Amino acid sequence: MASYLFTWNPDKWAWADLADAVYRVSNGLPYDMYWSCGNTRKIEVGDTFLLVRVGVAPKGIIGCGYILSAPYEQTHWDAAKAEQGATALRTDLLFKALAETPIVGLAQLEAQYPSYRWTPQASGLSVPDAIADELLTLIQ
Repeated sequence: MASYLFTWNPDKWAWADLADAVYRVSNGLPYDMYWSCGNTRKIEVGDTFLLVRVGVAPKGIIGCGYILSAPYEQTHWDAAKAEQGATALRTDLLFKALAETPIVGLAQLEAQYPSYRWTPQASGLSVPDAIADELLTLIQ
């Protein structure tokens, strides 16, 4: 099972139901949604993901869970690009942990795993097994 890093930048996309999503996940209720996976097509059902908040403070891992679908194309998440007919690869995610502020902050991530890039421009980057295993255990 592979693991992937997904990104969320609040300056680029407003997560309208984040508070409700956090409530649901925190209370053992299912919360799933689709998310952009950049250009990554190798993602498979059952893989795991880590979601990192980037762009604006506080930055760091805010969630994790399981991938429910292979990547598929859908209307682009950016409204201006969508108006031009652009699409984006997405995959369906099932959250097992989610918070509005980082569960593991960016400073801790960079100190513990300095060789990994925690603030990429796009989602869908592979996370090495050793790093993913440690973080998923810590978060869950």
